[in-house]
Amino acid sequence: MKGRAMRFLMRAFALMLTVLLSVEAVSAAEPWKVSGRVVDTSGEPLAGVVVKMADKVEKTVAFCSTNGGGSFTLRFSGTPGADWTVTFAFLGFSPQTFTPAAMKDGMTVTLADAPLELKEVVVKVPPIKSHGDTLTYDVASFRSKADRNIEDVIKKLPGVDVDEKGAISYNGERINRFYIEGLDVVSGRYTIATRNISPDDILAVDVYENHQPKQVLKDVDFSNRAAINLKMKRKSMLKPIGNIKGGIGWDDDGATKWLGEGFGMFIAPSMQVLVTAKGNNWGTPYRNETKSLLPERGDETSAASDLYAEMPFGNPKIPSDRYFDNRSVTASVNTISKVGEYGKLNFTADYTDEDNRAANSESITYSNGEDPAIGFHERVESNPHSREAKFSMKIEENAPAHFVADKFSFRGSFADNGYSIFNSGDVAQMSRTDDYNFTNALDVTLRIGRQVVSFSSDIAVVNTPVSRISATDGVATMLAQRGGALSFTTAEKVGYSWMLSGVSTLGVNLRFESAYDKFKSEFTTGNASAANDVRGYDLQTVIEPQYTYKPDVRFNVKVLLPVTLTSMRFTDRLTDRRYPVDKTDIGVRTVVNFRLTAKFRGSMTLARTTRLGGITDYITNPVYLTYRQRTTFGSGTLNSTENYSAGTNLFFRDPIKAFFVTFNGLYRFGHNNRISGSNVTADEVASSVESRRNRSDMFTAALIISKNMRAWHTTFTLDGNVTSMRRKILRQQNPYRVGNTAYALHGAVSSTPFNGAVDLSVNAWYRTSVQKIDALGMRSDMDDLTAQGALSVHPIHSLEIYSQLYWNRATIGTDGTKESFFLGAGVRWHKGHFDIEFSGKNLTNCRSYAYSYFSDSDIYSYSFTLRPIEFLASVKYTF
Repeated sequence: MKGRAMRFLMRAFALMLTVLLSVEAVSAAEPWKVSGRVVDTSGEPLAGVVVKMADKVEKTVAFCSTNGGGSFTLRFSGTPGADWTVTFAFLGFSPQTFTPAAMKDGMTVTLADAPLELKEVVVKVPPIKSHGDTLTYDVASFRSKADRNIEDVIKKLPGVDVDEKGAISYNGERINRFYIEGLDVVSGRYTIATRNISPDDILAVDVYENHQPKQVLKDVDFSNRAAINLKMKRKSMLKPIGNIKGGIGWDDDGATKWLGEGFGMFIAPSMQVLVTAKGNNWGTPYRNETKSLLPERGDETSAASDLYAEMPFGNPKIPSDRYFDNRSVTASVNTISKVGEYGKLNFTADYTDEDNRAANSESITYSNGEDPAIGFHERVESNPHSREAKFSMKIEENAPAHFVADKFSFRGSFADNGYSIFNSGDVAQMSRTDDYNFTNALDVTLRIGRQVVSFSSDIAVVNTPVSRISATDGVATMLAQRGGALSFTTAEKVGYSWMLSGVSTLGVNLRFESAYDKFKSEFTTGNASAANDVRGYDLQTVIEPQYTYKPDVRFNVKVLLPVTLTSMRFTDRLTDRRYPVDKTDIGVRTVVNFRLTAKFRGSMTLARTTRLGGITDYITNPVYLTYRQRTTFGSGTLNSTENYSAGTNLFFRDPIKAFFVTFNGLYRFGHNNRISGSNVTADEVASSVESRRNRSDMFTAALIISKNMRAWHTTFTLDGNVTSMRRKILRQQNPYRVGNTAYALHGAVSSTPFNGAVDLSVNAWYRTSVQKIDALGMRSDMDDLTAQGALSVHPIHSLEIYSQLYWNRATIGTDGTKESFFLGAGVRWHKGHFDIEFSGKNLTNCRSYAYSYFSDSDIYSYSFTLRPIEFLASVKYTF
């Protein structure tokens, strides 16, 4: 008995020992681990690649993803089975699969592009997704092979509009921010991004509805404007991307055409860089790429900044690349870096040089209330040359509890324009303007519990030391005028808001604005001379109580009652005449925002506003704008305009059905204390103002409908608007009431049928307007019909054959009908990183463009010489 018990205990002890040793061995064993790197076929690291280990029944037992450098480490606590798999997968690339035994430390896995497989995945992605106030447009659902940049794709998004300057609107309103991966690297100059970034690098376009840029004001200060955000593809981040393009060609006159452009971008989670360098004489202007399209400080001017127009003898409504013989150069640098969790440091700099030449004839018929009317006819050769350099630096801390930002900007603008005028006597006119702008904007907002305190300080100095114009007839000087201006402005604002409850906020804003302005000019002509020397200051104190009521997310109302105290002191130094003004005004603005359903929202606005003039009201001696056009800006009385307005905005959106409808309506009436007009003689046109009461009223309404038909790969847009306006003008010292009504209808279709083998875009506009001066029995009618089309065909995957056309027919009064037709075409071959393109413009070799319009009681007719038929061969390398 004892022996059997002893043997049993010994066996049990041995079994226990074996188990313990096995457990210890397993516990002591190293876990399975492999590290390596994933790259694409060019050797660039891939971030975000999913590395997954699965057992024999395809159950995931371990996984990880690659970091920004493409590195990974896959761990498993046990020993993988021989029939298990390790898969490397990334959207847009062919997956790679290994056995665990084949995995080695330090290995490099290469993934190849898989465009055909990507199509199957993209088809399953809805074109538009909605999450709260964010709409996400899938770029692959809207793009086509013919799209050169992301702006071409944004133009097709239902509910979004892009104008000819590149400005983006949503729900009929300009956007208030443009982001790339959540950062505003271009500081409002977003055409630098939209006209250079390839659609191949963008995964989606986000629209942030009712976007409040300051986190501290979220749910406190409601915004009706939206923001745009570009979401990058992961394969395009954490490495330099861009393109280099060069081209050479000729035109029908034998002139050589050239183009050289470069764009580079680096996007990382904490830093972004965009660089451009471009030049051409192929007709493409660059000035819009470096112009901010967002409302912000930095666009202040002096009284002489914009005295002389670039094209004072006619400015056609067709794109400038059809009539300007150009030499355009631009360069820009844009960077932004994150500083801490909420901080950002932004730096931008750019330079643009536009040297243009144009030729046209001009005929103007001025109605003077008598017969015969007075007219001018002349032929003009223009050479406007502008240069602009800009720089800005901004530091920002945008946190949930506080917002602090300071931005310094500089802009130097230089215009040196020449004109040769041929009529009964030849005239050479020259004008020059040098303009310098320095601004600094400080903005601080703090949220302390249920209280919000804000402070802002804006300072701007605009100096125009050179502003001159001269004209000669080849024998003697007809006109010599020189002048200059200075403007120094400050705006300090303190705001305080207190959230009385969960639904009510009471606040007050206190603003103190000051401006010191100076303007000098003097001219001599063959038989006259005059001068201006006006300077002084404008002080305004604004106390603005405000109340916001927001019972829930579907409704809010905001009432503002600004009380403005104005004190002006301007002096005419030549006559020692002084112009003191002390004025108090009370305004009101009420905004109601509502959301009836998840798809339908709107707003209504009621307001009374008063706008006061400034230094130009006291410039009472003539100033020449051209050799035969002079104006007197002021009458010695402060211009005061009082307006009452009521407006509404209604917006319906159904992202699932990709259907958007926007309606905007506004009625405004009011009066000011002066009437502007002109006196016309056979020698010149003299514009001036008189102190008379002038009532005006205006009504405008616009309807925009857009719909994407996913099954047809087509987006339809239809919009129309009507504007009616009445006001008084002066002609030969006699006041006349002018009425103008204009209607416009626009339709657009963008389609990519046959699985993208064809890309079709058609736009058509019909505009008609009627102008009446009942006292003179005058009526002027204008009808304008315009059609634009673009067609691209892809007979094989790498080849594109394209064409563009433009047709216009305009009729004005008894001036007859004028028609214009332009045709362009080209072929583009794409292979790997290279695009080879041969393009032609104005293939009909149309050499003139004529148009007419009326303004007040006058008819303006122009005929411009167009660029001849021209061709360009180019090569583009994308990296």
